Amino acid sequence: MSSEDSKKSGEASVESVTRREFLKYSTGTLSALALYSLPFGAVRAGRKVQRYPIRPQVATTLEAMISFPTTLPGLSKPQICEVDQYTKFGYGNWTLGSPRPLVPRTDIMPAHYGSASAGRKVKFIHFFSFSDIPITDKEAPNQLIHFQQIERFAYNNTSIYSPVMMYTTHVLDAAVQTVNALHKKNRFDFGLSLGDTCNSTSYNELCWYLDVIDGKVITPSSGAHLGTDSIEYQKPYQAAGLDRSIPWYQTMGNHDHFYLGSFPVAANPALGFRQSYVADSVWSMADILVPNLRTFPVLFNIDGMAAQPRVYTGVIDGSSPFGKIIQAGPATDAAFAAGAPKVAADPDRRSLVRTEWKQEFFRTTTHPVGHGFHLAGKDSPPGFACYSFIPNPKVPLRVIVLDDTQREDEGSTDIHGHGYLDAQRWAWLQAELARGQADNQLMIADFRDPPEQRLQRFHRHGERRSGRRRGNTSRHVAKVRHCGSTNRPGGTVPFFSLPDHERQRHETHLHRRTHDASRGRCGQRRALR
Repeated sequence: MSSEDSKKSGEASVESVTRREFLKYSTGTLSALALYSLPFGAVRAGRKVQRYPIRPQVATTLEAMISFPTTLPGLSKPQICEVDQYTKFGYGNWTLGSPRPLVPRTDIMPAHYGSASAGRKVKFIHFFSFSDIPITDKEAPNQLIHFQQIERFAYNNTSIYSPVMMYTTHVLDAAVQTVNALHKKNRFDFGLSLGDTCNSTSYNELCWYLDVIDGKVITPSSGAHLGTDSIEYQKPYQAAGLDRSIPWYQTMGNHDHFYLGSFPVAANPALGFRQSYVADSVWSMADILVPNLRTFPVLFNIDGMAAQPRVYTGVIDGSSPFGKIIQAGPATDAAFAAGAPKVAADPDRRSLVRTEWKQEFFRTTTHPVGHGFHLAGKDSPPGFACYSFIPNPKVPLRVIVLDDTQREDEGSTDIHGHGYLDAQRWAWLQAELARGQADNQLMIADFRDPPEQRLQRFHRHGERRSGRRRGNTSRHVAKVRHCGSTNRPGGTVPFFSLPDHERQRHETHLHRRTHDASRGRCGQRRALR
């Protein structure tokens, strides 16, 4: 965020208020977060923006779990966009239920290990993680929103549409506040973000994500900034920001450098991916979301986007209180006889390549500078996003952050959401594991897709599966592969070390709070006038 933009954002004063449940119309809620609201204005000189403080009482899943009906009458999956009907059918209602007990994971220990043989137990590291946040620019012209309503294979694909899209930055802000509150009760040593911070590798999306964590004024709209004076999810607000005493580290995800986490932006220039981000008209494309079983395991083909018939994929109307989907339907409809529907173009919607995405982490106000990417090594090629760090020099623990997303140039026309290691990253991982083993350290491997999900091996560039436990690598921290972003319960899960046989066995608690979150607009980025 530039000093000029900071000054402009600072002209608006901040008013701390509570807010009514803005998640009322979302498909999921966050444990121990209850939010309320009062009106507030857009970011203009002399106007006020609000904070959205959570309730001071927070809990982990050791204390309570969210409870809600698994089935409710009412809307079918293609109708989940009818958010104005949610209250009628009781969607979004939840209560606090029974806690989730801590379960010792002796199944991941060596055969000779027995819990009865363990001596003194020590908590020696405490950290949180965020995963699958996908911040989304809901007004961008190149989304696939309409396919969630018309393509049965996309009914469950929340990457292309979810009502949470309207409030994603708000959800992240609430999750950050929850971390801060838990930090006051039991200090975190560090935090991990497990990737997919963006939904579709957009500059707007990454800026919103970083500005929420930095505690900036967020303007969660783009283009014409519709509804910033009157629509709840469009109004600017002051993010709380992560407690400055907590260092946090970043992992790269497939959504962070691929279009919707699926396709390289520059894979086929004829498709116009890069231009579609900053265009002044809604994108049209063919339906490529029907899996082709005849080409299994490659189920989709990016080149099919140019086929016929074509569909205008729609945007969220920021001037509508329930996020109405507009400018969507078959390109042959009479409504589009005059051509592609228009939107207000926004240069800050532009797509980011790996190097640009990484560089933004060196411009934050939280720490460490670079959030791990400063450790990637000067001899590494541009865009290399693997590194390791030692959270506490007094604890023999190394965290290995592995970028196991696919390469943009690996040649596949399939969806790029698979776990992937080229020869260079495979060699780097082996060297890191060997170093940790030689230094007699415990190791945590942090990567996007757990090994259970790796069903494909890519041979073109010597790629290998990743994530196998070896030696002292006692647990991986990874997101579960998904069709889209979903809310995940937060809480505390056990983490057991796999120590050297001569060393006292320890027990550590890995605090994981995983929240589906937000989609907002970077405080940097210009104040409304």
